[in-house]
Amino acid sequence: MLNPDYNEAGARGAYTYINDLSKSGPTSAGGAVQSINTGMNHLGTLMRANSELPGTNFPLINKAENAFATGTGKTSATNWQQATYLFSQEMAKLVKGGVANEGEVRDIVGQLDASKSPTQRAQAIQQAAEFMYGRIQAVEDRGDRVLGSMAPNVSLMTKEAQQNLRAAYKLGGRELPDLRPPGDLKSYLRQIHSGGAPQPETTDEQGRAASQGRVLRYNPATGKIE
Repeated sequence: MLNPDYNEAGARGAYTYINDLSKSGPTSAGGAVQSINTGMNHLGTLMRANSELPGTNFPLINKAENAFATGTGKTSATNWQQATYLFSQEMAKLVKGGVANEGEVRDIVGQLDASKSPTQRAQAIQQAAEFMYGRIQAVEDRGDRVLGSMAPNVSLMTKEAQQNLRAAYKLGGRELPDLRPPGDLKSYLRQIHSGGAPQPETTDEQGRAASQGRVLRYNPATGKIE
């Protein structure tokens, strides 16, 4: 008897998900995860630069101060601009993969303006981080659905990305949702290859341990669920 969590259709869905996650191209789930983690690291650079930018509520004054600071050798505004550019490149990859659309990217990146007030910059960073978190959470949720009890108990977000996510939510005055333990793409796939989380015990109508049947697992040698 097969484990009902892993019928033929379910096994096919799990295989498709794992195969998609194992790729690194921009149109794959694995490529999206890499772009999100990299993008979160660029947001970390933005936050460090943000602390050194002008603190007035007047964009014109901030813009002038940024220009003066850059002209006198300071790098905070330059670091902000470079991090914004690199972040936008990762967002563009998400657009190519169908994870985001051009309008969303334009709105999010457009708010990352070094001349804005500290409150506006903080909100822009938090909203960018929230967007990235939502996209990686969607990939994890898909894994939970198709893998069932074989789904890993770690996040696809790296430890550094989660630290930047927490900092961004704190900067924007928002409470961060509960996160899975930090991991990364390799550790997530490793858990799947090793069999994932333990199978929960099932019982029959009399409360006795019921037969689990054959549990299908991912075989990295064949690349199939067996």
